Amino acid sequence: MTNEIQVDGLYGHLWGPLPRRWRDHTYALLIAANRDPRCPEKVLGAVLAAEEEREAYRSLGDLLLGRGLRPEAPLSVTADGAPAIKAGLGVSFPKAQFVRCLWHLSRLVADLGPAEARASLRRDCRHVLRASTWDEAMARYQGFRSTWLERAPDSCRALAEGFEEAMAPILPEGPKVRQRTNGLVERMGREFRRFLRPREAPRSSATAPALVALAVAQINARHRREDWLPAFLGAAVGSPQRLTGFRVPLHT
Repeated sequence: MTNEIQVDGLYGHLWGPLPRRWRDHTYALLIAANRDPRCPEKVLGAVLAAEEEREAYRSLGDLLLGRGLRPEAPLSVTADGAPAIKAGLGVSFPKAQFVRCLWHLSRLVADLGPAEARASLRRDCRHVLRASTWDEAMARYQGFRSTWLERAPDSCRALAEGFEEAMAPILPEGPKVRQRTNGLVERMGREFRRFLRPREAPRSSATAPALVALAVAQINARHRREDWLPAFLGAAVGSPQRLTGFRVPLHT
């Protein structure tokens, strides 16, 4: 089905009675987007949860298994480095290789430094992450530490913690990815927000999953150059030439 996905979560507001064990009216929509051109669908799975936590991402992993991904297959997962993503998806896909998004890592490194030095920190971090070989990356990393360890120790620690996952794709045995940022899944999140904006926030936990499924069907149909409404209705009646029926679980 695919050998490369990008994963991210976006937050929004949910009206009405709260689902069981939810503490407030904020929801996290966890999205898995396909980066493999052999698979025509862009959004492969979506889960509504109270927050980005391990069991919610495990629900997303189980959903992807139900949609045809094999648990033992090699899978590359590009994400922003949130520990819950690796902990949750690693249960469903024990052989998955996780890649740190370069954009998120460079932003984190910059944000942890002094305000007046953030632009320089971001520039120097990107210089490290754009190395084409491991030896070159290590040399640039050592240069970064020499320059910034005293002024921005937290930035150096963040780069050290994310360095191996961020640079793994340049290793011969590392994960093979077509994009080393999770820009595609963030684009899917923006498309979801554009779909939702005229309708404001979901009105209840009872109708929110159906609303998300409708949005995802429209997004996928657009990228397949189909009319979204026939595609959505075709999925509802199981028409094989249309979209796969899309289920959006509510994680509680």
